[in-house]
Formats: sequence, C-alpha cells, structure tokens
Amino acid sequence: TRVISFVTSKPIAKIKKSNTFSLRFIFWGRLNKQKGIDRAINLIKVLIDKGCLCNFEIWGPDGGELNNLTLQAKELKLDSYIQFMGSTSHDKLENISQSNSFYLQLSRLEGMAMSVVEAMQYGLIPIVTPVGEIKNYCKNDMNAIVIEDINNLDKTAENIIALLKNKKKYNVMQISTQKTW
Repeated sequence: TRVISFVTSKPIAKIKKSNTFSLRFIFWGRLNKQKGIDRAINLIKVLIDKGCLCNFEIWGPDGGELNNLTLQAKELKLDSYIQFMGSTSHDKLENISQSNSFYLQLSRLEGMAMSVVEAMQYGLIPIVTPVGEIKNYCKNDMNAIVIEDINNLDKTAENIIALLKNKKKYNVMQISTQKTW
C-alpha cells in the first residue's frame, strides 16, 4: 500500500487561534444544482432572520444555475449579503479564503468533494451535508458542522450561532480542520 496525499497545494501555514471570527461564508466550485447552493442561500436567509449579519461569497463558473441563484437571492432580499464573484484561478483560493470563517456547501450528491478538503486545509470550518465521502472526513462538532436534516435549517443556524458564542470551541474546530489532512 501507499499513502495518497490530499494536500492540494503548497504547504499551508498553521492556523493561529483566532480571538475574532465572523459570520463570513464562502463557496467555490461549479454553480450547479448538485452543489446545493440554493440550500446554502436558504441557510443564509435563516441566519439573517435570526438577526445575524453575515456574508456569503460564491466563487465559480456558471454550471447552469447562476440565473436561478441570483433570482433566489434577490427574491429573499439577500442582495447585500450574497456576492456572486465569478471564476477565479485555483492558486488564489488560499488568499481569498482568509477573510472567511466557514466553507458552505450543502450538496445533494458528491464524490470526494475536493473543495471541502481544500477549505479544511485553509482552516475554514465546513458546513456540509453528509453525502459521498464528506461523511467520512467531516465529523459534526469536531471539524465541521454536518447537516443531517436539510429541512431543519433553524437547528443548523442555532448550532452556528452557539459556535460563535464559544470562541474556545471555534478555535479547536478550526485547528481540527487542518489536522484532518
């Protein structure tokens, strides 16, 4: 046997414990139905309705859903909270991710989900659904927030809010994301 590394870029600096963190979410990948970006937008809406000021950057090429997602954000009055950033090069992801706290991908179907792996390597806490291989490396309350019931986004929002109130737990989870890989 031989070990296959999932480290996707140059060595990444160790995360320093953060005393400040925010409700800044990011996604990168194809904008298609499979990735569940519509579900992620719905979670942002729940957080906003609970009084949380947050931001969601969506990076990636249109895979057939950009118009629907833009319309959804507009209908939910989230224009000022959600930005569709377009495509970027892979080598810029680490820098782009540094101003965010969470990686948000509520996929309907996945394989390995390399974007989640990359996000964890950058120290972002993933908020994900347990599909494909994600369920094998994202562990709820250890290195991720795993949404078991996509129809109960209120519970997920409450978990996120509780995590933001517990800086020690947030720091432990953030460090654990990198240790996973």
